[in-house]
Amino acid sequence: MVLVGSGHEVVDLDQDALDPPDDSAECGCGVRRTILRHNLISPCAGRALARLKAAHPDEYAGYLAEQRAEALAEFEATWQRHLAGDHHPR
Repeated sequence: MVLVGSGHEVVDLDQDALDPPDDSAECGCGVRRTILRHNLISPCAGRALARLKAAHPDEYAGYLAEQRAEALAEFEATWQRHLAGDHHPR
């Protein structure tokens, strides 16, 4: 366990809590363990969202409409500031 200045434990996100750490970080062919892991795990969130969307389409549609309305309101405010001369991204 490693503690940082704030007293919090540093967690290695490349290590699965259930699996022991693997000492080899790179294969002989040059493929890094972290890249292979990322490529296989990163689609999981999208797949889970697709399954949730299929299971609760009305609830998903409501959340999506709410998020789009908020984004459009923010867009309009940002566009008006831009037209007024505020060209700084926020």
